[in-house]
Amino acid sequence: MPKWKFPNGQGLTPKGVNNPSIEIFLDNVAESLTREVLQNSLDAKDKSKEEAVEIRFDFFEMPTENISNIRSIRDEALPKALELWTEKNNKDTLDFLKRFSDVLHAPKVPVLKISDYNTTGLNKKKYESLVLGDGYSEKDDTDSAGSKGIGKAAPFAASDLQMVFYNTLANEGTEKSVGVMNFVSFKIKEENFITQERATCVEAETDYIAEQQTFGYPERKNDEFGTDIFIIGLKNYDEWTQNIVLSTLNNFLLAIIQGKLVVKVGELETINNLTVHSLMNRIYEENKLSGDTKAQFLKTYRFYEVLTSEQTLEFDLDERFIKYSFVKDKADAKLYLLQHEPANRTVLQTRAAGMKIYERNRVSGNINFSGVFQALGK
Repeated sequence: MPKWKFPNGQGLTPKGVNNPSIEIFLDNVAESLTREVLQNSLDAKDKSKEEAVEIRFDFFEMPTENISNIRSIRDEALPKALELWTEKNNKDTLDFLKRFSDVLHAPKVPVLKISDYNTTGLNKKKYESLVLGDGYSEKDDTDSAGSKGIGKAAPFAASDLQMVFYNTLANEGTEKSVGVMNFVSFKIKEENFITQERATCVEAETDYIAEQQTFGYPERKNDEFGTDIFIIGLKNYDEWTQNIVLSTLNNFLLAIIQGKLVVKVGELETINNLTVHSLMNRIYEENKLSGDTKAQFLKTYRFYEVLTSEQTLEFDLDERFIKYSFVKDKADAKLYLLQHEPANRTVLQTRAAGMKIYERNRVSGNINFSGVFQALGK
């Protein structure tokens, strides 16, 4: 039976709830979570398949008792953590433990399941960097974004328990699952043994569970490679669906239009190269957004016009760029420009996979234009 392991040692420094890797995602949890998860799934595309990478977001509740080995957390780790941090009188950590206790003692717990398809799943190296490693990640090719491993903390920022379960079927033929919890330190013995903050739910002799764990969902079939993320104790934010949809459009518009990405949010929203047009226009015409959310969507809408207008001009790199060592061919990038009003006067820079990297402004103060630049070279 899988059990929670709390690595520990004598004389370790106690760690509270303030984890910098998680805190950087707290300002806009849904936006950050969506961007990081979709990026990772695009990077893990199974190149043997022609179909687009597909990611599904599903919200559900389950009995709290269904959390693996919950009693060791609720009846052992939590009381000991409360004892230590009450003694230290650390408000942030005590507030976290209060929320943690409330969630664990409720009859049901909210969960967000995020699943990708037409991907490779987690091979041995990816699994080790995701679950065991800290400060790095494993990527398959040079177009993959990010290597510092920070983004894997985003799902924990979405959980009141800072608890995530991973389930994967890898194309190398392995299936495994694991629970990971970013908790806080507590004493486990009288001799000043202190736990580290990161705990894992695994089998006794391994660093994983050697079978699929899907919390009531069907297990993946033999050729249904990919990864499921279960965010346990999902934070109670308003407009989860809307924010996931907007983050998808704002960060992955080109990938969707080019047919590289399909995103499904619940039963009601499917975003692909066919539905994106009506979705973009519906949000634009309804005009229900406000503040920074509205401003960002309007920028995205101008880029959408660039990518869909018959008046858009398309350029390859010219001879001026060949002198640079990082440019191998004129086809290493595409630039799309549209002169229109209103305009962003901004160029959206994207990776080959179609994910937004940066919005470059201050290009011209005289011409009303919007542009999209897609890097295609290696």
